[in-house]
Amino acid sequence: MIEDKLLDVAIAQFGQFGLEGASTRAIAKAAGTAMSSITYHYGGKEGLYLATADHIAAQMRERLHPIVAAAVAGAIAPDDAIEAILRVLDAIAQIMLGPESEHWARFIVREQMQPTEAFERIYAGAMAPVMGGMARLIAAATGQTDPLEIRLLALTMFGQALVFRAARATVMKAIERLDAATEAAIRLRIRSNIHAILIAARNEP
Repeated sequence: MIEDKLLDVAIAQFGQFGLEGASTRAIAKAAGTAMSSITYHYGGKEGLYLATADHIAAQMRERLHPIVAAAVAGAIAPDDAIEAILRVLDAIAQIMLGPESEHWARFIVREQMQPTEAFERIYAGAMAPVMGGMARLIAAATGQTDPLEIRLLALTMFGQALVFRAARATVMKAIERLDAATEAAIRLRIRSNIHAILIAARNEP
C-alpha cells in the first residue's frame, strides 16, 4: 500500500533529519506519491509526523503484544513467569538486532531526547502495555511488591536488549561483525543476564 510505504519513508526521513529538517517533498518523492497526498491525508508535515509515530507504535504492537498477552494470561507460577519474561525479552532482542528497528530507533531516540506528542503516542500505544505486562510478570517471578522496584527491574532488563540498537556504533566496534552466530550469542547472553537479575531479585530481602 502506498500509505504504508509513505509512512515507512517518513520514519526514515524523520529519524535522520528530525521534524524540522525533514522535507515532505523528499518524503513524497521517495515514496512515489504526490505532495498533495500528504496534505490530503495528514494535513501537512506535523500531521504526517504524528501518523508516523502511530505507525511505529502499531508495528511494535504487532510484534510484541501477542507475546506479552499470552505470557500474562491467567495465574503465573514464579518459574513460569521467568520463562515468560525471557520470551518477551528475546522477542525485543530480535527486533533490536534486526534491520527493521534501525529507523524506528532513530525516530524514538530523537523523541526520547526532546519528547513531543509523538512520544506520548508511541508510549501509550506500544510501550506502556508492554511495561504493564512485564510488571505483572516480574512481580510473579520475584515476589517483589514495591512498584518502583518492579519498574526499575523492567527498565534494567529492557536495557539489556535496547543497547544493541541504541548504541549500535559502539556495539560494532566491540564485536566487529553481526552475523547469525553473533546474534545467537547475544541472545543467549541477554537470556543469561535476565535470568540472573530475576533470581537475584527473588532472593532479595
